[in-house]
Amino acid sequence: MRPTEILSNEHKVIKKMLEITSEVCERISSNEAVNPGHLKDIVLFFKGFADACHHGKEEEILFRELTDSGFPKEGGPVGAMLAEHVMGRKLIAEMASAAEDFGDGKEDAGVRFLQNAQQYIGLLSDHIHKEDNILFAMADQKLTSEQQDRILQRFKSFEHDDMGVGTHEEFLKLVERLEQEYLKQKTT
Repeated sequence: MRPTEILSNEHKVIKKMLEITSEVCERISSNEAVNPGHLKDIVLFFKGFADACHHGKEEEILFRELTDSGFPKEGGPVGAMLAEHVMGRKLIAEMASAAEDFGDGKEDAGVRFLQNAQQYIGLLSDHIHKEDNILFAMADQKLTSEQQDRILQRFKSFEHDDMGVGTHEEFLKLVERLEQEYLKQKTT
């Protein structure tokens, strides 16, 4: 398995949470009841899985290997992805603030969460498309099998040492739980 395949598989999980978030936004917009804890769970996932784990592996490992191999860090696809990670973090911070306020019953919190979440959904959907269809193909062509093996080993270390044993699995369970709550009801 190539490092880009691991990252693309993580994209599938992130896209599922984006779909869940979209449904939550629909409910907020329709003035339906939404569990405040679920907004916090969504933020927790985006901070912990999408940003710390997934973007962490991209920034600390894959992108560094790519720039060491001649990809420019400024401008170009790596620079664009890094800039979008920064934009995403700002939107997550706004979502986190709104989720806290929503839990406290503040009047405009749902609308603030909705607005920032919708921007984040658009940003990350485009971002994932560009990585899966452009950057990862470029990486697969550029990186040698030795580099890819080194990246895979560093991914394993990152998951174990930086994220902690079992953290990845806990995030997957969170997605499954929210999927049952928000997406399975739509099809039944």
